[in-house]
Amino acid sequence: MAGQLIAGTIVDANGKPVDLTGQEGAKWQANVNATGGSAPVFRSSFNMSSLTDVANGEYDFSFIQSMQDSDWSSGGCAGVDPISYGSNLTIVQHHHTKTSSGFRMFNIGAQTTSVIFGLDSDHISFFGFGRLA
Repeated sequence: MAGQLIAGTIVDANGKPVDLTGQEGAKWQANVNATGGSAPVFRSSFNMSSLTDVANGEYDFSFIQSMQDSDWSSGGCAGVDPISYGSNLTIVQHHHTKTSSGFRMFNIGAQTTSVIFGLDSDHISFFGFGRLA
């Protein structure tokens, strides 16, 4: 019998929980709608407990299960409405508050002729790798 997913718990063929703390898969993931004028919300998430709007394009994320330390790695991207902002590139980066329990994200938009610091985005996707505590 193959393993199965039961009520959010992964078990092996013998019904025993599988320990994923040593695995190298993503340890957290977030897909967020953070459009200006409304509170940011998760579209989907994994190991994320909360999301707080700090300022335009700046958000605090907290993990459900902490990372072992603050030396984890991450990646992400964001997009904005091209009709409102024209051709642009958005850069998602960590702020100075990367910890084992969460991080602050800052979004920068670059247009052909200008840079927009603190740009709210309707599509932010972010993920992280490392060891869970």
